[in-house]
Amino acid sequence: MSWGVFRVSCPIPHRIAKTQRFFIGSLKNKCPCFIMDATLRLRLCARLVDEIETLPPRMQAAAKYVVDNGNDFGLDPIRASAKKIGVSPNTLVRLARHLGFDSFDALRAAFRTALVERHDSDSGETWLRRMAAAGPMGAAQARVARNELDIVGRSLQLLRPELAAAVTEDLTAARNVYVTATRASYTLAYYFHYVARMARKRRLTVTRLSA
Repeated sequence: MSWGVFRVSCPIPHRIAKTQRFFIGSLKNKCPCFIMDATLRLRLCARLVDEIETLPPRMQAAAKYVVDNGNDFGLDPIRASAKKIGVSPNTLVRLARHLGFDSFDALRAAFRTALVERHDSDSGETWLRRMAAAGPMGAAQARVARNELDIVGRSLQLLRPELAAAVTEDLTAARNVYVTATRASYTLAYYFHYVARMARKRRLTVTRLSA
């Protein structure tokens, strides 16, 4: 087994097979696929990308903005979004009706719901708030957890793809890899040794150094 660096992304599909498309019907028809959840945003964006060339020019501009700036679209009022796009508010109303919504606010609600659900599930704020409200010990534990999340998040932000690729190449190409650490870093180094030796068949040694 060799090491590799994988880039995980969740792009909006640019083409969806006709048998797998999610069409958003009108509210009057009570379309069963019209479910207000985080996945509705993806389905709407996929449909806009698929149909964008068939729309009038101003609606094309609006559709492109919605796909590329879903977070802002979910938060801004209609006039703010229209100003950013360079179209009239009526264009956004027409786009909403094209997608089966009876108003701009109904369309925006789909993006706002997705934004809120993603925030709750990805950032961990919900469980941190519950923990912080569970008395003095819970508040202290929540502060520690938030600090740990911030540290890890910052470390991941600083890990540039080119640096990760260079380190991976050096580790996989080396005949032997020696990991050294001092004081508190030894625990991290030993854990790295534990994980890395499962991915490498070659020798990997941890050497403890004194301060």
